Amino acid sequence: MRILSIDYGQKNIGLALSDPTNTIAYPYKTLDNKEGVLANIAKICRDEDVGQIVVGIPIGFSGETEQTMQARDFIKKLKNDLSIPIVEENEIFTTNIASARKLKSQDIDQQAAVVILEGYLRKTDINFKNIIQEFSEKLPKFFDGRIDYSNSDKAPVLTCFVKYQDQILLLKRSDKVRIYQGLWNTVAGYLDDLKPLKEKAFEEISEELGINRDNILKTILGASYEFHDKDAQKTWVIFPVLVELKNKPVIKLDWEHTEYKWIKPDDINNHDIVPNLDAALSRVL
Repeated sequence: MRILSIDYGQKNIGLALSDPTNTIAYPYKTLDNKEGVLANIAKICRDEDVGQIVVGIPIGFSGETEQTMQARDFIKKLKNDLSIPIVEENEIFTTNIASARKLKSQDIDQQAAVVILEGYLRKTDINFKNIIQEFSEKLPKFFDGRIDYSNSDKAPVLTCFVKYQDQILLLKRSDKVRIYQGLWNTVAGYLDDLKPLKEKAFEEISEELGINRDNILKTILGASYEFHDKDAQKTWVIFPVLVELKNKPVIKLDWEHTEYKWIKPDDINNHDIVPNLDAALSRVL
């Protein structure tokens, strides 16, 4: 799924789209802000497989303005018409930046939407790195430099769903793992070094399932969140990721799992899953 960025204006609405890996922002089109524009945006979301929307909110040094309120009203209308997650991104100076980089063939409103989306993508990556860096500075390390979360009451983890067509992969945890033995999970692991999140996901599915990265069609990063498991006495900082495959793979399980099955996402709660797995899935589908 892609991310759609919106630069809202009373006359024009600029749009930008991410690439399928949600790494690069591209100018998409400019819409006239008139009757039917919400239906037009909804159609674009369906046609372009949009899974998240980022709307620019103009907030200056003196605070919110009439333009700010207009943008927020527009967001309310979007939320009434769409079930797609919508987030706000401060767009101060985006028009100036867009004007400076404008090319002859590209519209200024689209360029402003590109700037908004670039800022959001960059901030998401920085937030992830800051969280891991904070743990790295206060916790002990293993001999190979990985962060040791053994005695920490809080830990960041990757929860990586593998998808092929309309099914996702569930994995049954073995009795050799430290926690949640015998429960159904997906590819998961501690975020114990400063590798980029996507790289960590690729590494884990290769090690746990034997899936080659050449088989990856696209990757979606969901919004991170915290979940406290009272039974485990641990607070997990969960980073959900969805990896969609081009071809159905031959699964090669490692010691962490004893069996696997492909299921429809709606069937996840019909299995004895690890706590909060369904919530993580909802953030990437």
